[in-house]
Amino acid sequence: MKETVTFRWLAYDEFSKVAAIFTANDWALPDPRQGGILIGEVDGRVVACNAIQNVLHIGPAWIDEAYRHGGLWREPMETLRGYLESVGHNGVILVAMNPATEHIAKFLGLKRSKGVLFLKDFGGE
Repeated sequence: MKETVTFRWLAYDEFSKVAAIFTANDWALPDPRQGGILIGEVDGRVVACNAIQNVLHIGPAWIDEAYRHGGLWREPMETLRGYLESVGHNGVILVAMNPATEHIAKFLGLKRSKGVLFLKDFGGE
């Protein structure tokens, strides 16, 4: 029979307890001001780990068809990148729905995530 798993929220000074799990999966540790980590433990050993994060999402963005393909995206994206760096956020999501958006993601230094993004809107149907 398996031991009983006890779940608890980690205090920020305990995030190092799961740092190796995050590193091995190429994940960033949550910003403690914007999220937390729930772990399951058996005799002090972490056997489960779940994070909740308030991660910024870039978008939607729109440019009139007549002004596309001229680099108009660059200035607002540089401004957004500067803002993110200045406020110290440790993560951002951009959903690349087309090749142009994928180009912007690369320009911003984002890397392709593993898997598929799933969404749930708790504000409506």
